[in-house]
Amino acid sequence: MFCGYHCGNDDVYILIKEPKPFEDPVAGEIAAKHGKSPSQAGVISIILLKWLLQRDIIVIPKSTNPSHIVLNVQLFDFELSDAEMKALNEVKIRQRYVHGDTLRNALRKVLDVGCRHIDTAHYYQNEDVIGEVLQQWFASGAGKREDVFVVTKLPWHSRRRDEVERSLKESLAKLKLDYVDLYLVHTAQRGAVRKTFIYGMEDVFSKGLTRSIGISNFNIDQITNILDNSKVKPHNLQVECHLYWPQFELHEFCKRHNISFTAYAPLGSPGRSYQLPNILLKWLLQRGIIVIPKSTNPSHIASNVQLFDFELSDAEMKALNDVKIRQQNFRF
Repeated sequence: MFCGYHCGNDDVYILIKEPKPFEDPVAGEIAAKHGKSPSQAGVISIILLKWLLQRDIIVIPKSTNPSHIVLNVQLFDFELSDAEMKALNEVKIRQRYVHGDTLRNALRKVLDVGCRHIDTAHYYQNEDVIGEVLQQWFASGAGKREDVFVVTKLPWHSRRRDEVERSLKESLAKLKLDYVDLYLVHTAQRGAVRKTFIYGMEDVFSKGLTRSIGISNFNIDQITNILDNSKVKPHNLQVECHLYWPQFELHEFCKRHNISFTAYAPLGSPGRSYQLPNILLKWLLQRGIIVIPKSTNPSHIASNVQLFDFELSDAEMKALNDVKIRQQNFRF
């Protein structure tokens, strides 16, 4: 879903963060024109909801904040002009993936601070930029191919056996690499698992196009189906995992089957104090889980890898394990 980087020799990743629609300057400017304060994300959301409504799209805003609930229904005392609709339609950022100079600068920074694992995917549409920066880094003498660990992912539409190799070769061409270190199936299929993509993953592994294979956003039943129908077992599982979505059962299942476990969104969606994110990351690390925090802020990139000068006690680990709130942010 993003582009990520692995730091040092430990299981810590940095992911560049996604742009937030309610912080978009175009939406803020239009909000100001309509007498809505662009400094309030809740107010800007009215503009974004109105934009969807005027496109004849049903909207389902989510909020537990009483003032936001009231704001979200104040959509019928104004109209966006054709010019305003056009301006919003032409906002260039799409989805939540980072490209261009933002990605180049972030990747250079994390390589500078010792990050060595890069996590991307076909869907992120940034493999070409990553390949460009890596080639520059290699050429500078700062590092060699074997110094970095590159992960990309098989898109959902490439599930026939021959499509797996073709898709990986397309990614390799963009990344300007001969192989990746880990190739993941990005999402599970709904319903029964089609065995042909399993064979395709085994093919690219045996041919050396990837050094290891794995899966992302799979549940226990889906993983069991793969284990029952494969010769090469998945080496890694990447899923959402954080304090409010701790994945205890899934993690234990993976440990029993010797599948390494990577947590994306390991902080959920908290505010950024210094200490709290490090505690949440350390909690996951001490459970034996690889973590992928996200940031484009240089100081946050540096602080996210400062996790190895302290340990959480057994009592602290138990207190965090016993948190009762459960909330999943990403659904597949």
